[in-house]
Amino acid sequence: MLLILVVLLVVVTGCNEQGTNETEQKNHVAIVNGESILEDSYEIQLSELKEMVQMQYGIDVEEDEELLAELQNQALETLINKTLVLQESESRGIEVSQSEVDESIDQIKSQFEDDAKFEEALAAEGLEIEELADRIKEDMIMEALVAEVAPSTTISEDEISDEEIEGFYEQQMQMAEAQGIEIPSLEEAEAQIVAAIIQQKEQAEQQQVTQEFIAGLREKSEIEVLL
Repeated sequence: MLLILVVLLVVVTGCNEQGTNETEQKNHVAIVNGESILEDSYEIQLSELKEMVQMQYGIDVEEDEELLAELQNQALETLINKTLVLQESESRGIEVSQSEVDESIDQIKSQFEDDAKFEEALAAEGLEIEELADRIKEDMIMEALVAEVAPSTTISEDEISDEEIEGFYEQQMQMAEAQGIEIPSLEEAEAQIVAAIIQQKEQAEQQQVTQEFIAGLREKSEIEVLL
């Protein structure tokens, strides 16, 4: 669910943005329905996008002006969409309790050998525990809104065609061959393939509904970009 929302926060762009106001304070990068988005938040979002590109593709973003400009735009649009979603969540009275946040943090902690290792990991990310808690709370609130406006659909196995199964298997086989990996036969893997296709279709439908919802929020909002 969270991955779907993260993708949509990036891709839904473009409605009702007002022009740059040079008299605004430099530490504000946008104003969304009267709520300011601070430059610090923008820089953090941009840094995370840069790191992701560096890790996945080995590209030095600073040496590619076009890519840097694209990531700068993505960072800003992500924050604008996130602000809109959180504002809508508040207007609907969607809340997350501290106990729910604490439970999520405990689940993360359980993946580490001890608290010291957990704190080291936080420090490596430049995070304090309070910042992590705030992020988790925001994520949980946004997930709750998505569940409300775009409830999961159920697709049956009967809706998956043989052509889709064969096409999916062919793609997986090509990727496996490129990596020198041996994969099971189509017959052996069919059940897993069907499950994967169903998951893709259900996520795609939920993404579409959520994308339209966020676009609707942008249409009725006042968004002023200050960069």
